Amino acid sequence: MWYFYVLQSDGAPDYFYKGSTGDLRRRLVQYSRGEVQTTRSCGPFRLVYYEAYRTERTARLRERSVKRSGSVSVPRRSAGRNPGQGRPVSDRPTRNPLRTC
Repeated sequence: MWYFYVLQSDGAPDYFYKGSTGDLRRRLVQYSRGEVQTTRSCGPFRLVYYEAYRTERTARLRERSVKRSGSVSVPRRSAGRNPGQGRPVSDRPTRNPLRTC
């Protein structure tokens, strides 16, 4: 399983990091330990959203699409659809996904 995810900085709440990975739990541990150089200065982070995909290619395409557009468009859920397609982990709304810390 591959994942597209959005992290929010606790230190700079207007900063959101978007990425993809094959092991979401391991990646979150790396962020919390400051092992990811690109986000080290903005941490700690918390997971605010993720989507699961069957292939690395589709997860990376979703990541690229969101980074280009600057926002996450969550598909509407309907009866019979897989509820795991998009899972908000927090009710906190995203304010400005393009801001950097």
